[in-house]
Amino acid sequence: MGWHTNITDISDIDHHLMSSALLPAIVYTAVLMIVGTVGNLLVLIVYRRNFLKSVTRMFIYALAVLDLGNCLVTMPAELAILIRFTSFPDPIWCKVTRYLTYIFNGTSSFILIAIALDRYFKVCRPMRVYITVRKAKIICVTAFCICATLAIPALIIYGELKLRILLSDKGITLYPMEYDLSVINTNTRPGSQPVKRATTLREHTDGFSDDVLTGSFCLLNSKYLNSPVSIIFFIGTCVMYISMVIVVVIFYGKVARAMFILTSKHTRMYSLYNYKNCTPSTNTAFGDVSIARMQRSVDRTNDEVEAEDQQKNQNGNALVCSQKVDEKVCIAETRNKLLKKSV
Repeated sequence: MGWHTNITDISDIDHHLMSSALLPAIVYTAVLMIVGTVGNLLVLIVYRRNFLKSVTRMFIYALAVLDLGNCLVTMPAELAILIRFTSFPDPIWCKVTRYLTYIFNGTSSFILIAIALDRYFKVCRPMRVYITVRKAKIICVTAFCICATLAIPALIIYGELKLRILLSDKGITLYPMEYDLSVINTNTRPGSQPVKRATTLREHTDGFSDDVLTGSFCLLNSKYLNSPVSIIFFIGTCVMYISMVIVVVIFYGKVARAMFILTSKHTRMYSLYNYKNCTPSTNTAFGDVSIARMQRSVDRTNDEVEAEDQQKNQNGNALVCSQKVDEKVCIAETRNKLLKKSV
């Protein structure tokens, strides 16, 4: 007698999966839902009360709202799908929750790109304001509308998927409804008989038969399993998210490079200042360069500064001399004119 002899209806399959294979996923989703709800509520409260309006505040506030929607809508739906894995009750609910999942996650991804772009402008182009608070609001609303439009195929391709659930000593195996089960053995013991054809099994009103059950899953609808619509949708979604990751990495890479250059310049200037004032510092940008080499660098810098000062003084003296010559010429010409008039 195998373990499956105690199963009498489809709910027993759900209970068996929930207490074994799906238990880690259920616990993980529940923890994420609780922690995410509390954390995002705190973010909304703190950023609304204690922070002035800014681009960063607007983006973080929008992310908190979207993540809270995930925690309150889509994660409970995921828990329901895991708990009633083989007997999901409502295909409409399945469509709506999958659609909202794509909207929330896609909008969050677009906002993360906007945050990376804002950081890039503030660090690498600090002399101009590129994204204002008003533009940040427009970006959030536009991202939501774009994702709501692109996710419309999810309302079509998702729904109820019916599968045959074969019970045997090996475990649980899922097969399409049209699959021929007549050649499959339920166990590997000697003398075992093949399962009868699924269409001829004695089935009860709850979907139970002697060897096979019929389960309802929240997955792709049966007619869209190999449809071009679902294939294009998933390929497009995959390409879009990969492109988003590449864009974020590029912008933050530029920000990191700019920060490294600025930090190096600041450290070099601070080190030169310390050595010029006879206060050596171990926090230099030259690593293991000797004190003598550092001092030569300082002396060379001082010589360049003195040369520039001398050049400026010479230019100033030449300018003063030219002004004096011009004044003498002007006085002489005026004197000559007065003499001519007197004559």
